[in-house]
Amino acid sequence: MDIIIPPCNHTSHLSTICLWETEGDCCKKCGGKISGTAFTCSSCKVWKHISCADKLNRDLLPEIIHALHLQHKLQLQWNYELDFICDKCLYISTGYMYRCSSCDFRLDLTCGSSISGQLPKDQEPLRFKDGKKKTIIHHSHGDVLSFFKYRKLREEDYDCFWCEKHLQPSDVCYGCSFCNFYLHQLCSDKIPRTLSHSFHPNHPLRLACTYENPKCNVCSKWCSTSTPLYVCEMCSFSLDFDCAKLSPSLKLDCHHHLLTFFKDFNQKGEEGQDSYCKACGKHCDGASVYRCVQCHFSLHLKCVVPSSATHKYHRHSLTMMELIKEDDSEKYYCDVCEDERNPKDPVYYCQSCTFIAHIQCVLDQDFFLEDNSGKYYCDFCEEERNPNDDIYYCEECNGQPIAHIECVLAEVEDNMEITKNIHEERFRKELETVVARFMKFLSNECRPPIAEVIQAGVVPRFVELLGSPSYYVREQAVLALGNIAAVSLKCRDLVLGHRALLPLLALLNKPVSRSMLRNATWTLSRFCKPPFDQVKLVLPTLARLIHSKDEVVLAKACRALSYLSDGTNDKIQAVIEAGVLGRLVELLMHPSSSVRTPAADTVKNIAIVKALFN
Repeated sequence: MDIIIPPCNHTSHLSTICLWETEGDCCKKCGGKISGTAFTCSSCKVWKHISCADKLNRDLLPEIIHALHLQHKLQLQWNYELDFICDKCLYISTGYMYRCSSCDFRLDLTCGSSISGQLPKDQEPLRFKDGKKKTIIHHSHGDVLSFFKYRKLREEDYDCFWCEKHLQPSDVCYGCSFCNFYLHQLCSDKIPRTLSHSFHPNHPLRLACTYENPKCNVCSKWCSTSTPLYVCEMCSFSLDFDCAKLSPSLKLDCHHHLLTFFKDFNQKGEEGQDSYCKACGKHCDGASVYRCVQCHFSLHLKCVVPSSATHKYHRHSLTMMELIKEDDSEKYYCDVCEDERNPKDPVYYCQSCTFIAHIQCVLDQDFFLEDNSGKYYCDFCEEERNPNDDIYYCEECNGQPIAHIECVLAEVEDNMEITKNIHEERFRKELETVVARFMKFLSNECRPPIAEVIQAGVVPRFVELLGSPSYYVREQAVLALGNIAAVSLKCRDLVLGHRALLPLLALLNKPVSRSMLRNATWTLSRFCKPPFDQVKLVLPTLARLIHSKDEVVLAKACRALSYLSDGTNDKIQAVIEAGVLGRLVELLMHPSSSVRTPAADTVKNIAIVKALFN
C-alpha cells in the first residue's frame, strides 16, 4: 500500500503533497540538494527526496490488531479531516490513524504503527491514574467531553472555552473535537451553574441546556443547541457565555450607569434606535462600543476614549489599545490601581515600558481647567469659591487642582478616620490617593501654610503611617515629616515629640529601595539639629550610612553629622565614640563636593572643639 508521509511531517497536509521538478532546494530529511523530481508540501514549502520519503512509508500496514483492542482489527485511515484523541496516549492528534469503525477506537500513527520508533513524538504518553475517567458530561457543553493532553499540531493554538487562554503543551484538558470545544481541567470546576449578573440584576440566572429562547438578550446572537445558556426562569432572559464573562467597567458623567465594553458590537434594537452612538449619531454595528445594557445606551469607543493620554504617575505618553497580547500568565493587572483587569477590555498602554492601565484609571484624573465664565470652584467640594481667598493649588499641573484650604485639611482628617473602618486593601488604595494628593500641596512649590497643617493634627497621622503596609505610603510619610521638620526647630521638636525618630530609624535599619534610603536619610538630617539629647540615638545609624555607595545618601548623612558635631565637648566625644572619624577623613577625598563639604565641616568641628579643650 503506497501511503505518503508529507515532507513536513504534518499529517494534516496530506492533501497538499505534490511531485514537482526543482533545482537547488534542500531535502528536509538528509539535507542534500535536490535536482529533479521530489515530494513537496505546497503549504509549508518543504521538500524531500523520493527515496527519503519512502523510508517512512514502506512498513505501514493497512490494518493491525492492537493489544488494547483485540476484539476488532484497526484500519489505517489517512484522510480523516478532524483532530482526534488517541485512545492509547490520550494526546490530541491529527492525520493518520488506526481506527475501529465499530467501536470508534482510535490510535494515532505513533501508537499504532510497527515503525513507531522512527516517527517523531514530542511528549511522553499520559498514563491513566486510579479513578480517572476518560470522558465526562459537563454542564458547560451538550456533548460528552473526552479527557486528553494537549500538544501543538498547527500554527493556531486551541483556546480554553472558559479562561480563553491558549492551551499549553502537556495541559490536561477536556474537549469535543466535533465542536472545537476545549476546557482546561482546572477551569472545568470554575464555571458556575447559577449566576447573579449586572445585566439582569433582578433575578438569578441558571445554566441550562434546554431553553425557550436560544438568542442572547445582550448581543442578539443565536446559540447552537449544544451550547448551554444562562437563563432566567421568571422572565425568559438569556445570556450566552461570552456576555456572561463581561462586566461593567467604565463610569462617565454623561450616564448614570456603568458602561460595558463590547468588541465588534452587532445588535439591532427596536427600529434600529439603540444601534446608534449617542455621541456622533452614527451606526454602532460592527464597531467597538461602551454600552449600558439596561438603557440601550451606546457610545463608540473612539467617541468617548481619547486615542492618547498621559498619567501623572508615568512619564511616557499612553496609547489607547483595544487588545494587548501578553504572556499566558494566570492574571492581568492594571499598573495604576493594581487591581485585576479583563484582558478583553481596552487599555491605555506604553510600549516603551509595557505600562498598562484601565481606561477608567487614566480618565479619573482631574483634567479641569479654569474657564472664562467668571465663576470659580473648589475641585474638592465642587462648590463656588471666592477668587480672593487663599487656596491650595499645584504649579506642576498648571494650577490644577484648586481647593479651599479647609477642604484639603478636612479631607486628610476625614480619610484618616474613614480608613480605620474599611477593608485593608481598600484602605491602602484610598490612603495612597489621599497621601499623594496631600503631598502635592505640601511640596515647597505650593508654599503651604505649615501652621494650619500642624493645627489640623496631621503630624501624628504621618508618624503612624511610617508603619503602613503600603511602601508608597511609608515613603510619602517620610517626606512629609521631613518637610515639616525642616521649617523650624519648633516644628522639628513637634515632629520628634510625636515619636517619629524610632520608626524612621527602623526603616533605615532594614533593606529598602534607593529612593526610600535617600528620602529617609534626608529626613533624618532634618532631625539632627540641636538639642543634641533628643537625637543622639541616630549616631549608630549614621555610622552605617556614611559607608553607603550612594552619593546622595553620603551627602545627607555627612550633613547630619556636621549638625550633631556643632557644639560642646560631650557632643564631639559621642560622635568620635560612634567610630565615624576615620571614614569622614576618607570622604575628604570623595570626588563630589556635596560629600566633601559636609565631611570637612564635621572634621573641622571635631578639631576645633578638641583644640579648645586640650
